[in-house]
Amino acid sequence: MQPVMILKAFHGTTQESAKSILAEGFAFSFGNEHWLGDGVYFFVDGVGYAPERAAELWAEYRAYKQQNQFCALIEASIQVEEDTILDLTTYEGIRILNYIQRKCAQKLATINRGVGYIDGYLINFAREEMGLPIDIVKGNEYIQLEESDRLYNIRRRVSNCTICTVYKKEAISDVIIKKTWRI
Repeated sequence: MQPVMILKAFHGTTQESAKSILAEGFAFSFGNEHWLGDGVYFFVDGVGYAPERAAELWAEYRAYKQQNQFCALIEASIQVEEDTILDLTTYEGIRILNYIQRKCAQKLATINRGVGYIDGYLINFAREEMGLPIDIVKGNEYIQLEESDRLYNIRRRVSNCTICTVYKKEAISDVIIKKTWRI
């Protein structure tokens, strides 16, 4: 039996979406432009903001973008075998991502991705074309969480939060709406 890792995770959204999540489960984010590839995104312990606060700020941003005033903070447990986690907050995780990049270098050259970020593309490539069993990817990111970050389009290289994407929905359990509020 493989060692199991359990993460306490937070997801910020609208109250309407939170009710849908409780009834039907999380919807996947798909596409190579996402921070850490396809999956369900959460804030977890790591650098910068406490994960609960980061999720609250993200919920307010999502509600504002949807012209909605009602936010929700979802708490969940993520449980997965340790050998299916790509932890980009560690040297070993970065080494693996570099290996993935070398494996798809020729493909990157042929699709001419330009100067955009390729992290999500690399992770999706690893799952889809290399067949690597990556159920969770964890990484430190800079996300425009504060209103002033978005207003002035602040971009930084220094991370302000730790996120993870969960590719294996069965790994998500104990989902509750921890808090609701109006902005």
